[in-house]
Order: sequence, then C-alpha cells, then structure tokens
Amino acid sequence: DGPIGPSRQADTGTVAHDALRRFAERWRAAEADGEPAPTESDLLAIGRESYWAHAGEASVAPRDTLDQLEALLRTYWRELHDPDAQILEVEHAVKVAYERDGLRHTLDMRLDRLDRIEGGVRLVDYKTGRPKADYTSPKPSDLQMGLYAMAIEQAFPDAAGRAEYWLLASGERGSIELSAIDLVKVRAAIDETIDGVLAGRFARGKRCRGECVALLGGRGLRADEARGEALLAAGGAQPGASPIGTP
Repeated sequence: DGPIGPSRQADTGTVAHDALRRFAERWRAAEADGEPAPTESDLLAIGRESYWAHAGEASVAPRDTLDQLEALLRTYWRELHDPDAQILEVEHAVKVAYERDGLRHTLDMRLDRLDRIEGGVRLVDYKTGRPKADYTSPKPSDLQMGLYAMAIEQAFPDAAGRAEYWLLASGERGSIELSAIDLVKVRAAIDETIDGVLAGRFARGKRCRGECVALLGGRGLRADEARGEALLAAGGAQPGASPIGTP
C-alpha cells in the first residue's frame, strides 16, 4: 500500500501550484520584514505540507507521488527560481470585460505569478506536465498568454515586459514579449469560443468536472444569454471551466 495522497497526475500539479504560491508568499513576507529568505529546504517542507493538506481529498496514491512533487520543486529552485525577483502578485484573480456583438462578457482568469522586472513586468505561468513546443516557444497567437496579456493591459495600461511558461518538469522557460502577442488572432479565438458557447455547440468533455458539470446541460453549456457572460478555458480546455488558464 502507498501513502494517502493526490490520486491523479493532475493533482500533483495542483499541489505544486499550491506549494509555489505559499513559498512566494513567504518569500515576499521575509523580504518585507527584513528576515532571511526561505531556502530550498523550506520549499520542500512547504511542498510536503501542501501534499498532506490535499491528501484528505484523495484516495491511495503510488509511493512515488510525493517524490514526483519534490522533484518538480527541486527543479524550480535550481533552474527557475529568481532570488532578485520582486513578486507583485501570486494566484491573482482578474476579471476582464469583453464585448462581442453588443453583449458584455466576463473573462475570468487567475495569474500564477506577476513580477516586477527591469523594463516592466513578467507574468509567470507554471506548467507541471511534459515539455512541449507550445510552452517552450510560445507563438504570438498563444491563447493563454494572449488572455493574460489582456489582463495585464487592464491592470497596468502602459506596462511592457514579457510572459513566460516555467516548466517544472524540465527547468525550461518559454518566453514571449507582451508586445509580440497577436491580440487580433487572440480575440478571434475568443470570439469563436463565445459564439460556440452561446450556440450550445460544446458538449461535455472528458476533463469536465466540478463547476464545469454544473454549467453543462443536455445540449451543451447553459449560458446566461441575458447577461452574455461566458467562461472560457485557455489552451484548448473545455469551455465552461473556471478560471481561465491551466495548471
């Protein structure tokens, strides 16, 4: 028998996100209070705390699940951690107003992390799965980064900077300048999704769970057409998922 812990690979990503959120918050607090910064050992301890905090919601997991989590956190510390970063926001919820065909919509997002860097800001999105080209070399039409760029534009209208995927499995970064994102193509993808949601063209997908299930009816998404609100999922996730973005 293995230990009690997260039962699915996706849950390891959830716990890693939670651990990195708590670590970043502790890092900011130490910096503000003039205390010593947390160390790699502290990060791993936070990871174990997060692991067992989530364990009550999961079934029996393989013994190597905690080892996988710690491997992700070690890679973060040794390959991605920036001790000079000024962390502005962690797990920051953003709502962006969006209009389509005279209807007002709300794009619901959660940013993993936002840093202030020389020349502007850096938006960081953690990825815990296998590296792929979409993340190591994001394209100007990248929907997730495009959505995040819209959120940054709303919060910091004149901000320059870049958006980055941080791949915890490999230690790689995929970076794109905010100015290089093709918002015309991003908006076209958003419009297509909104049209599909309101027309009920999206059936329940295999990854649709929790809130997503509650939002789906017999023919697809039950959209509130009176208010014109649509919850969109980035990166090919099932429309109806909230918040925007993938762990």
